[in-house]
Amino acid sequence: MFRKLLPTMSLFLLVLGSVSYFSQVFDTWHTSLQELPAFDTREWAVDETKQENKEETSSSATTCTPRRKFVFIKTHKTGSCTAGVIVRRYAIYHNLTVLYPAVASGPNMLAWPFQPAEEDYVHTPDEQYDAIVNHMRYNKTWLRAKFPADTAYFSVIREPSGHLKTSMNYYSLPKLMKINSKNPVKTFLEDPWKYKDLSEAYFDFCNMTWDGTRNHQSFDLGYPTKAADDMEQARRYIRELEADFTTMLLLEHLDESLVLLRRLMCWEVRDVLYDITPKNSRSYPYKTYVPTAEELANLRRWKAVDYLLYDTFNASLWRKIAAQGPDFYDELRHFKETKAQLKFVFIKTHKTGSCTAVNIFQRYAIKHRLSVLIPTGGNLLAWPFPPAEEDYVHTPDEQYDVLLNHMVYNKTWLRSKFPADTAYISIIREPIGHLRSAMNYYSLPKLLKIASSKNPVKTFLEDPWKYKDLSEAYFDFCNMTWDGTRNFLAFDLGYPTEGADDMEQGRQYISELEADFTLVLLLEHLDESLVLLRRLMCWEVRDVLYDIEAKNNRGYPYKSYSPTAKELANLRRWKAVDYLLYDTFNASLWRKIAAQGPDFYKELRYFKDVKRRVGEFCHGHGRKARKRDRRRSPLTIEASKWSRKFTVDSKYCRAIQEKEIPLGKYIRKRASVKDKKGRTIMRVAENVLRIVKGLATVKYKAEATKGKH
Repeated sequence: MFRKLLPTMSLFLLVLGSVSYFSQVFDTWHTSLQELPAFDTREWAVDETKQENKEETSSSATTCTPRRKFVFIKTHKTGSCTAGVIVRRYAIYHNLTVLYPAVASGPNMLAWPFQPAEEDYVHTPDEQYDAIVNHMRYNKTWLRAKFPADTAYFSVIREPSGHLKTSMNYYSLPKLMKINSKNPVKTFLEDPWKYKDLSEAYFDFCNMTWDGTRNHQSFDLGYPTKAADDMEQARRYIRELEADFTTMLLLEHLDESLVLLRRLMCWEVRDVLYDITPKNSRSYPYKTYVPTAEELANLRRWKAVDYLLYDTFNASLWRKIAAQGPDFYDELRHFKETKAQLKFVFIKTHKTGSCTAVNIFQRYAIKHRLSVLIPTGGNLLAWPFPPAEEDYVHTPDEQYDVLLNHMVYNKTWLRSKFPADTAYISIIREPIGHLRSAMNYYSLPKLLKIASSKNPVKTFLEDPWKYKDLSEAYFDFCNMTWDGTRNFLAFDLGYPTEGADDMEQGRQYISELEADFTLVLLLEHLDESLVLLRRLMCWEVRDVLYDIEAKNNRGYPYKSYSPTAKELANLRRWKAVDYLLYDTFNASLWRKIAAQGPDFYKELRYFKDVKRRVGEFCHGHGRKARKRDRRRSPLTIEASKWSRKFTVDSKYCRAIQEKEIPLGKYIRKRASVKDKKGRTIMRVAENVLRIVKGLATVKYKAEATKGKH
């Protein structure tokens, strides 16, 4: 009996994904549900009136009743593990009776390829069931015998090209078809019919033929392998499926699919939220391969039934969405806001506390295995212009999730590399503190010829205009003027040095920045900024915690100098654009915080307390305590309204304490990208010293060493 439950992948000696067995983890899941943060029941979470006059729902909001009986046909390699968590969670939360496999130690499989035999599933005394959540092949006759007529049926499918790639890898199909190629998908698509005798795998235990390359999705939904060329039969069968199924989720449009599902099932928003981290996601060399037009044409003919299936339900999805009315997209926007934002650009400004902030974004990218746009060499992406093609590592599909490294903000270039829904974030600080830090770090007293002064900031602020010819450093390698004393913050965000006195241009540009950026963090209000960031990005509290010890903190004699009123007035005129920038985003920060409501400050207090506890735990009481990290029990942060329960261990402590460059090297290593030393961008501070010495500025560090040996 057990071998009837074997999934296809077991024949190729592949291990099933680590999906916990439903009945065994009920207690754990129930506990986890109790620990979830309180849900914000805004309009779409509870408002059933939006269902009024919609196709698959009652004509009256008062009669909209959540549908508690459903069959989820869990297809293979379609993102069904992500969708499966939603239906399992719903079944647990509402105490539904699930028809589940009899073999507790077996795979996450109800039956394959036929309907379950009587001994294959757990029988209830009355043979009444509310839901199916496990893998099984769709069989209308058997399912209608077990579930009442008002049961909802839904499943999930994906675009056939992507499905072929993941199936090729997961089921070891190149071995089955004897394809010894670095890109078996390309090899196969050159002539799929050549491999027909090998791709059609015969399962003798059930006298069934299965083809993982051909119409695998249609097969999971009940269509026979042998009818791959009978398109008339396929059209009839898929029409029946369209009539049978309440909806079909599409992986490529999962958010739209789930909002529609929520409406058709009369569920709540929290019922259809899902984890942003894909389940059972795997990497393989040809994952991002984009077939040629000829290969895609071959695939469309080879997988004709699967393409008909996908095209049919794709059209059906958008028809049903159109029938929901324009407010569907209002709900969709709200739904997306409740999901964590995975695509973001962090413009890492200079001398603003950005080394502390970037640790947060690096950790997030690592945790969620995001595709980072990586410099070809070193830790700087580009300066002062956008990266040249040879300055960054290209992915096969030119798709990126995240940018983390230093570069000057350039809207045109960034919009060409990142999708429209990307979040843009940066960090700035109060201009006087920025001047002091820049004066020290960039050796500006040497550039300004005031190095002999014990307090070069005071000397400079007595008359900044006196030093204008010296402070405007010319970088000949790029024909660019940079002034580390004047509007350096605005420069990092794309404003030209030459526009220092044009306040109308400054106002217009900063207004555009305010529209472009999701949030600009303020160093002086970092905790407030990060709590707001967490909310806007829908991240977790643990994602935005940071080390209580500042990164790259330096001491120098004039670090704490407070300028006189006259000196500050001079600075406000000298750094007019930077002050306008800071004042604008300072006001913006507090407006956005006010819009969050009064509980923002409750979360802020909670955040500060958790940060303190984590800091004390991670730093212990000195080096000896840190050496005992691995033997210490983890710190448990209990669930709150704003955070699920989480633990802090030595690994987490090392992550928040790690500096930017080591984390950058880890991201590079994980992406299997070598650091090309010859392409390392020269740091601004090093070029300033070259100007002081009368040397030409250079783009790459390697250029500075030429002729030395």
